[in-house]
Parts: sequence; C-alpha cells; structure tokens
Amino acid sequence: MATATDKVMATVDHFHETLLSVEIKLSLEDKPSITEPAGAEATIDVNGTVIRAHQSAETPIEAVDRLSVRLRQRLARFKDRREAGRRRGVTPQPWRDDGEPFAIGPPSPNGDGELVRRKAITLTPTTSEAAIDDMDRMDHPFWLYLDRETGDPRVVHRATNSHAAEPGSDAVIVDSEESFSATMSIDDAVAALDRDYAPFVLFQDGDPEQHQLLYRRRDGDYGLLVATVESD
Repeated sequence: MATATDKVMATVDHFHETLLSVEIKLSLEDKPSITEPAGAEATIDVNGTVIRAHQSAETPIEAVDRLSVRLRQRLARFKDRREAGRRRGVTPQPWRDDGEPFAIGPPSPNGDGELVRRKAITLTPTTSEAAIDDMDRMDHPFWLYLDRETGDPRVVHRATNSHAAEPGSDAVIVDSEESFSATMSIDDAVAALDRDYAPFVLFQDGDPEQHQLLYRRRDGDYGLLVATVESD
C-alpha cells in the first residue's frame, strides 16, 4: 500500500486545491474469468466535491500506475469543468454514493451471475452537460439524471467502455421515452441484458414512480439502480 499511496499522493500534490480527504483502495478478484483481476481506486474530496478514479490491470502495480494516469486526467478535467460550470451557472448534483465504482464487464462464462448489489438513488434536476461532467468526474460508465427542462429521467452513457480523450466526446444521451418504456421483471431484465450483450438495461417493474437500471459488474454479477424523482 505504501507504493500505491506514494504514487497517488505524488499525483495529487501537483493539484493545488483544498483536499479534505484522499482514500485509496486496492482489490484483487478471485474469479478466473476476469482477465484483469487487480483493481486500484482513489477517491478525493476537493473542498466538498468528490472525484474518483478507478483502474484495473493484471497486477496491482500496473493497476496503480494506470490509476495515477487516470487520476491526473480526472483532476485536470475537474478544474476545466468547474470553471465552465461557473460560467453556465450549473451546480453538480451527485448521487448519494457509497464509494463503490460502477464498472461494466462481460457476462459470466458459466451464466451464473447473481444480483449482488441494489442501490436506491434520488434524481435531481440538472442539464445533460452537467450530467456528462458528473459521469466523467465520478469515473462511471453511465449517469442517471432528471432533465431540468422536461422533468423526465434520462441516462447518459459512454459509447464505448473506455474513456475518450476529451470529456464527454463519446457520450450518448438516451431520453425517457426510449429508455424507460419497457415493463419487465428483474429476471426478464437479466435475460435481456445477457441476450443483447448490452452494457445495461433500463426498465420499470410496474411502479411508475421508479426507474430501474440493471448493469453487469466487472466480476460477471449484476448491479441494480432504483431511481426515484426528487419530490417538490
């Protein structure tokens, strides 16, 4: 951990801002199907704004090296976006995050993936530009939000499972009419996810007040976001 801490702090030291906390996590998956089992994650609180970076690799050392590069990109983009946001008058509306990164992975080779994470979130009004910024800042492959103009839930996601050179340049916005029109059970959503090899499935399970997003985790299991709209 000392090497990981040294490398991450060396990156952070070049970022002249008020840092309230820096948290570093290393992980190692034990599933043979995962080609890059080592994970490295850094979560930084920049004067009340959370910035996260996460990388995977074959070995912990390589994962930490990749993390340092990704973190440097995240911090530089944060400064640029913050200034642009101030000019637009946009305030980021992050989810109530529990610290676990969202990472999209391939199906389990044995077809034995399980739903191991369920998270409830509240959507607050924002713009598509701010949602793209938040997705990039939190290093997520997708971001659920409430469109400020229409009041409808929407999702923005990356066109690929990698990060583009410019923030938001590969972002795809899916609006509510297309995304949440399907009504199905969680089991049906899992089947649709596996059948279409999609990064996630958006659906409702019969409750019009809830919008659900099922995604496949890096370990082949599934995660579920259950979103409700912030009440007036």
